[in-house]
Amino acid sequence: MPDLKTELTKVINQWSHEEQPTMNNTNHIHRNVTNNVTRATFDHIRDNPGKTRSGVAASLIALGYNASSVTSLIGQMTRQRLVREEDAGKLYTNQKEYTPIKRTRLPKPKRAAKPKAVAVAAPIQRKHIELVNTRTGEIFNPRKEEWSVESVIGGLNVRQAMAVYDELRKIFGA
Repeated sequence: MPDLKTELTKVINQWSHEEQPTMNNTNHIHRNVTNNVTRATFDHIRDNPGKTRSGVAASLIALGYNASSVTSLIGQMTRQRLVREEDAGKLYTNQKEYTPIKRTRLPKPKRAAKPKAVAVAAPIQRKHIELVNTRTGEIFNPRKEEWSVESVIGGLNVRQAMAVYDELRKIFGA
């Protein structure tokens, strides 16, 4: 059984001998022309002046072109004045050589994305709780005294402490 190195060398040699495709350095995008129904429609109207739309469509359908493509192209050519209709729908060309149909509608500009509304939490409405020292009967006012944990908790009974605890849990979450 041959080893991996010799097999890879064979494959690389085969690849190097194959022709590399040449790149076209133009900036144009070329689309492959499949059946050139537009040019055939124009040429048929030019070569057979005075035919009606249905007559031109029937002739080109017999040649193998798509019926909806032919009728659509006749309408586009009349709107862009490559072809004119006279005397009860008879078609005539306005020029001797075919020119490509121009784009009639420009693409719609893309709208900038609207900024999404961000939900903002409503401000927390805090309740004013009066803290009363049960021993002295004084109402605690943090603005008058220097704040300390002992000055707040020291005068609370169990029920008041539980109410403070519940409020703090609501504020800070549990």
